[in-house]
Amino acid sequence: MKKNGMIFGFILIFSISLLSGSFYQTKEWTEIIESGRTEDAAFIAETIDGNYVITGGTDSLNFGGAKTGYLKKLDQDGNILWSKTYADIDGTGFVDAFADGTFLIVAANKVKWLDENGNSTASMNISNFSITRMAKTNDGGHILLDNTTSGSGYFRIRKVGSTFGEVWTKFIDHDGNHQSYPHGPQLDHGYSVKQTADGGFIISGWSYFGSDTGKNVYLVKTNNNGDVLWEKSFGDGGQEKGYSVIEDSEGNFLVVGTTLVSQGDKVLALKTTANGDSIWYEVFSSYGWMNHVIASSNGGYLAVGGYEDWNNENYPSIMRISTDGESEWSDNTYFDNIYGKGITAMQDSDGDYVFCGWSNNDYTHTNESNIYISKYSEIEDQDIVVNEVLPFIPEWPNNEIIIAEDDTIHFEIDAYDPDGNDLTYDWTINWGAPVCTTYAYTFDLDTNVGEQYEVAVNVDDGFWNSDETGRSSVFYQWLITVVEGIDAPTDLQITISGNQIQLDWDEITSASKYNIYGSDTPEGEFTKITEITGSSNTTWTTNITDAKKFYRVTSEQ
Repeated sequence: MKKNGMIFGFILIFSISLLSGSFYQTKEWTEIIESGRTEDAAFIAETIDGNYVITGGTDSLNFGGAKTGYLKKLDQDGNILWSKTYADIDGTGFVDAFADGTFLIVAANKVKWLDENGNSTASMNISNFSITRMAKTNDGGHILLDNTTSGSGYFRIRKVGSTFGEVWTKFIDHDGNHQSYPHGPQLDHGYSVKQTADGGFIISGWSYFGSDTGKNVYLVKTNNNGDVLWEKSFGDGGQEKGYSVIEDSEGNFLVVGTTLVSQGDKVLALKTTANGDSIWYEVFSSYGWMNHVIASSNGGYLAVGGYEDWNNENYPSIMRISTDGESEWSDNTYFDNIYGKGITAMQDSDGDYVFCGWSNNDYTHTNESNIYISKYSEIEDQDIVVNEVLPFIPEWPNNEIIIAEDDTIHFEIDAYDPDGNDLTYDWTINWGAPVCTTYAYTFDLDTNVGEQYEVAVNVDDGFWNSDETGRSSVFYQWLITVVEGIDAPTDLQITISGNQIQLDWDEITSASKYNIYGSDTPEGEFTKITEITGSSNTTWTTNITDAKKFYRVTSEQ
């Protein structure tokens, strides 16, 4: 082969390279449960048999009037297995599915115990208490959150046992005090409560700090008796609200909600340490809000809520947030013309995400609404593994290949996708249309001396998501310069003797000099070490302490 090119010598063999992975989602199914009545979903849980139950409100017993509670059991594909309606319970509630297959519904001031078929077995009224949030506790009881409607500026948390007997009740005002009597000049609102790993509780909401209109996200941490340990606020006194809070596996707290900007509401998320110190605070580009957040078993967080378009129409929305506060993927039903909101989400035992809310897909905006439930699976995209690239190239822009006129050069990539997807190869010259679509390409040159060509290839696994995440691809690029034909150095030999490394190659009688290049890594920049004049000087030696791991030799006329 004639070329003013190069030959390579390696002390170490180049191993497999693997690109970093990512996650992408696929929507398994969406069900809109149309009953001809006004119904919505407020909460979802997984049952012992791997199915789902949802609770919420329906006016089926009082069409056009106040909603009463219901419980529907769905299979893993969203089909209704059975549905029960309860005239004595308010339409906004929370459901708890127990290990024995029974259920508990809590809504407003009513608690109802149900058997595995949704039949009522017992109920209890809770006087002077209107429940707005409920969460499990690690001792089989529940923590209940309530907000006053008197304008006196406090919220209450109440710990109850497994039979809903009161353990304690605490009132929390704007200053983070727990009170024996409700009072306070501020209009504070608790919206979400969870038990933490230390047995205490974390509460998120908002507080009117010094203004009747300006709100900040309000975060309160208590011990296991409801005594306040610390309280923090986040925001600039605009309209920041914290709708949902969780503790992650590292003991940090993640809050999602909304904030008002000049163009409308935008999704807000913030992360704090276990002491409430800010780690990051993000306002995303998506208009709308997030009602509920859960921790993903794959790392990061999943939030559901509503997306608002330029016509102030709302659509159910779901977003995955990384541990660093980046939106990794999101999806909303805007393109499905489903008007509504996402209310709550869960991750089931199979690792899939299921979220529910309500929808009105005909844009009539009447009082009629339907239960909306959607299921997503999340897949880790194992990126393309590249075993070998021929010719070997250092990083761009140092991957210049010098080739003689009327010569050829062969390119080849040995790669595979661990996900089993077929790979596509798009080879281009000077960024034109693809000239080859297989793993190998031979470039035939019949051009003038001095011309240059940019040869590039993109290897892709073929997956393309709506927000362009989860796609695996790898890209290589070469710059080819055409020179007058000359024999290239051949048969490069590398030997180690004592504390020295010696390079030897065959003589090129037409060469005026040889250039020695070296690099410590195969992907790194090959820098020129020295040049040797004269065609017969075909040996170069260096101390092993100064040696590089990879070498190449070129010749010039």
